[in-house]
Amino acid sequence: MDIVLLAAGMSKRMGAENKLLMEWEDRTVVSHCVEVALEAVEKIYNGRLVVVTGYESDKVRTAIKNTVGMNPNYVFIENKDFEKGQFSSLKRGIQCLGMLDVGKEKFSDFIVALSDMPKLTVNDYLKLYDFSLKDRESDFIRPVLSGIPGHPVVCRGKYRPLVLEMDSSCKMKNLLDEKKVREIEWLNDSVIRDFDTKLQYKEIIS
Repeated sequence: MDIVLLAAGMSKRMGAENKLLMEWEDRTVVSHCVEVALEAVEKIYNGRLVVVTGYESDKVRTAIKNTVGMNPNYVFIENKDFEKGQFSSLKRGIQCLGMLDVGKEKFSDFIVALSDMPKLTVNDYLKLYDFSLKDRESDFIRPVLSGIPGHPVVCRGKYRPLVLEMDSSCKMKNLLDEKKVREIEWLNDSVIRDFDTKLQYKEIIS
């Protein structure tokens, strides 16, 4: 199973700052999120991490490389259409998986993760992965907390072609509509704690 980490957004509500480059402990938010996802993917059988960059791509990649270094278990792919929205970045990540999977008969399942959720842990990823192994009937598996849908989301590989066919203006909700979605009640708020404003950033680091 692969992880597609979306790190291409413009952080419009943060003013002039790119939220992914803001500080989290002794590194940037995006570097921390990549580190966590990379550690998770290294514990998943045949796992790979695709990091989709876009807005300020060079700065984001440099921040990641300065923390994580080079590792064969992750690759970068750039979404030059990042202004079209988050789904365009997901499509770019799926395109990258397609290039990595040339010659394979079956599409691997994948996890869609966001790079502005620094409270996520390796155990969060692995817990979702374990659920995906036990429940092969569901099309998608996602965490929820008190009815609030969260991320990451496990997606079956058979839906990769559908993602590529959908318009870039779509949302994750559009992909999940009328599919069999397994919702897992989470015990902590790590799966719903992203941030879009400076106030939310202050809250999440406190």
